[in-house]
Amino acid sequence: MKKIKLFLVTSFFFICTSFLYQNCEQVSSFKVKQPSSANQPVEVSDPIAPIIEPPITNGDNTPPPEVPSPINLIKSIPAGTGWYWQLQGAINVTKKVKVYDIDLFETSPAIISSLKASGLLVVCYFSAGTYEDWRPDKMDFPSNTLGNGLGWPGEKWIDFRNSVVKNIMIKRLDLAKTKGCDALEPDNVDGFANNSGFNLTAQDQINFLKFLATESHLRGMLIGLKNATDLVTSLVSIFDFAVVEECFKYNECEAYSAFIKQNKAVLNAEYNAYSPLICTKAQNLRFSTVFFNLDLDGKVFNPCP
Repeated sequence: MKKIKLFLVTSFFFICTSFLYQNCEQVSSFKVKQPSSANQPVEVSDPIAPIIEPPITNGDNTPPPEVPSPINLIKSIPAGTGWYWQLQGAINVTKKVKVYDIDLFETSPAIISSLKASGLLVVCYFSAGTYEDWRPDKMDFPSNTLGNGLGWPGEKWIDFRNSVVKNIMIKRLDLAKTKGCDALEPDNVDGFANNSGFNLTAQDQINFLKFLATESHLRGMLIGLKNATDLVTSLVSIFDFAVVEECFKYNECEAYSAFIKQNKAVLNAEYNAYSPLICTKAQNLRFSTVFFNLDLDGKVFNPCP
């Protein structure tokens, strides 16, 4: 009886071992073909085997960035790019330039879409350093963030260090993104150098501008540094272009040459009568200089060649 039990146990063990061996042979017969590139899936010859795709990396084991939209592929507005600036009135869409600079609030998404469909890059203007009593979000500013006037009716400096003010600016950036703006021109970003009514320092201003640049880039938009001559050295590598008013008149052009050295446009507006002498200087500096009227209503547009 013991011999029979031993025989049965031995037979059962032999059958199980054979079954496992055959299945292991089948599993080991899977032939994995190595991919020819990191982005190809691993091919498995057995149809029931799972298809395993290797992780896609940049070649240094870091995950790749998300596929950028077309505007994200534009690193900057190149030096010497022609531009048109209009902040009031019906936008004249006939100018033979590459860049249109228009008001964020006053311009409709339809106009922005039309300009972009024509191959133009659209810069949207807004004030990042002042309160304007004609803007739709004027009620969002706390009274304690409003400072001295600038000399323009209904406009006051603001304390941009305030978190509520920063949130207002975030909403403006979101509006710009929603409307389809490619780039931004935040104005009045030199409060530290003016009688704002607040104890603002140059470092406060730099921190705020870095905040705006970071948030703009996160939304896929370029951003220009406006009339902040003293901050160019600190911010030229972060900002994508510059917008400056009358740098020839005030002998401030040299500072903005730092942008040209990085092949970033300096969009310079002059309000005097057209001057061939200034245009010659602008050409030598590779500045994009245009003569406008102070109202920026489209009635004067005299670009340097």
